[in-house]
Amino acid sequence: MDLFLQESARRIGDDDVLTKVDALLDWPAFSAILKRGLRRTGIGPSGYDPLVLFKCLLVGQWHGLSDPKLERALKVRLDFMLFAGLDLHGTVPDETTHCRCRSSAN
Repeated sequence: MDLFLQESARRIGDDDVLTKVDALLDWPAFSAILKRGLRRTGIGPSGYDPLVLFKCLLVGQWHGLSDPKLERALKVRLDFMLFAGLDLHGTVPDETTHCRCRSSAN
């Protein structure tokens, strides 16, 4: 985690709801389930980590965000970035990626 996100995490604090949820759940177990469910061939670009996409979709559902609004929120809300595992200097999944991720889960 870069220095900016470390400072952001310090400012947001441990009392933040997303910080508490992040600490409570066994994310490696979710990650294993998500990777099995995707059945990726390994051909082509790897794309986003399935756990990151799952966490993004959770944030969107919990806050009633459309895919375009979720994309925007992930770019500007530090608490959303930290929860999803995104960093300030990386790319943010766009609205189409969220839509495809949700569709592949059905």
